[in-house]
Amino acid sequence: MSVIPPGYGEASVRINIVNQGGPAYVVFGYETALGATPIASATNIADVLNNNPGLVNFMTTNAVIDSVTVRQNDGGAFLGTATQTVNAAGTFGSDNAPPQVAALIQKLTGFAGRSQRGRMYIPSVDEEGITIIGTFDAARLAAMQTAANAFLIDLQTQDVPMVLLHSDPALSPTPVVQLNVDSLVATQRRRLR
Repeated sequence: MSVIPPGYGEASVRINIVNQGGPAYVVFGYETALGATPIASATNIADVLNNNPGLVNFMTTNAVIDSVTVRQNDGGAFLGTATQTVNAAGTFGSDNAPPQVAALIQKLTGFAGRSQRGRMYIPSVDEEGITIIGTFDAARLAAMQTAANAFLIDLQTQDVPMVLLHSDPALSPTPVVQLNVDSLVATQRRRLR
């Protein structure tokens, strides 16, 4: 489990997918704006999730970003929490790839070492954008990379820049400077719910 030091938070994005048996979650860390409450951070992240291009450009119309829940450390004895409704549907209209297939986004910090990079999986990718060898076609990959770049910039603009949170309390959160969409689709042996 990641440690959330004062001045940072963790956002959990809930994605409902039609006929897939339950929600999926995308989780990332963020740095809070000075004096921002959990509801203010949740509202700012919800605004980013509604943007196009953004995460909606990875998913089919069968997926809806339902809400975002934040856990934020404001320096008190307990973490503050808040949930904000998003209700943003994916933008691709064809069928979903199987549930265990996702787009993999690598979080890069500019530092070497395993603890200085992360990843997140975006579910409900468009099956038509995947080639027979399991890669995204060039046009779809370019569109997803543009969407990932916009997502990272929008988080910074809304004063909730993405960071890597660490399980070691001695490590400070590391700012994410680049999101890289992997050309090969990611598969998971089981979906964490």
